[in-house]
Amino acid sequence: MSDCSPEEITKKSKSNLAFALYGLPKKRRTDMVTFYAFCRTVDDLADETKKPKKEREAELLRWKNGIENGFSSPNEIQLRIEDLINRHGIERELFIDLIRGMEMDLNGEAYETFDDLKLYCYRVASVVGLISLKLFGANFERSMDYAINLGYALQLTNIIRDLAEDHSLGRVYLPHEEIVSFGLSNNTLVESSGSKNFLELMKFQAERADIFYNIANEKLPPEDFRALKTARSMGKIYRSLLTKMKKDNFRVVEKRYRINSFKKIFLMIVS
Repeated sequence: MSDCSPEEITKKSKSNLAFALYGLPKKRRTDMVTFYAFCRTVDDLADETKKPKKEREAELLRWKNGIENGFSSPNEIQLRIEDLINRHGIERELFIDLIRGMEMDLNGEAYETFDDLKLYCYRVASVVGLISLKLFGANFERSMDYAINLGYALQLTNIIRDLAEDHSLGRVYLPHEEIVSFGLSNNTLVESSGSKNFLELMKFQAERADIFYNIANEKLPPEDFRALKTARSMGKIYRSLLTKMKKDNFRVVEKRYRINSFKKIFLMIVS
């Protein structure tokens, strides 16, 4: 996919983020498409099982070295990412942190406590928000707190929704100590779906996500309200998804939860 243009990568994707980008002015949309293509590229390197792990590790390392020291033979995405960094004054360490999150996926990292998981959520979601602030033109310091907490909320929602799919890949993105505290284990997590213990564990995780959605909303500075329209849309779409799972008793093992396009458009309009 890295040989595709950023526009082609975004067009092929059916993610909620790609959908939300259509609400941006043209110039900012072009920048976000570039950034989204970078996110998809490094995420695919973490998840693409058809390529040997060592090859994907080496490619992520090349991305890190390129962002730190410059790309020797940059492709289109790398050229455009370099332009984004320079034009918007984005900290290179943020891109490095995001890649470190992808490496955590690639290495099958385990999460004993929520603090362990929180670092992962920060790298793969909150950092995306922090970079996006620059691209959205959100300049107030409080917007950083908004982006960090919204990132936690979005990633926790993803973790609940994708629990069965991740488990099939040998990945468990819930704190092990919390799984055990609800009388379950990593091995029996999926097969316990529908049980009282499983439902209580899911409710606990959903309540935590709700707390972060609430904190994010409290941190949103009025001065950046318009600039953060896309981020606010993302928050509403994913919180709607979380509510849908709650009302359906978290049947995440037997079904894939989605928000239909009409509802996404409505949520974007009212954001």
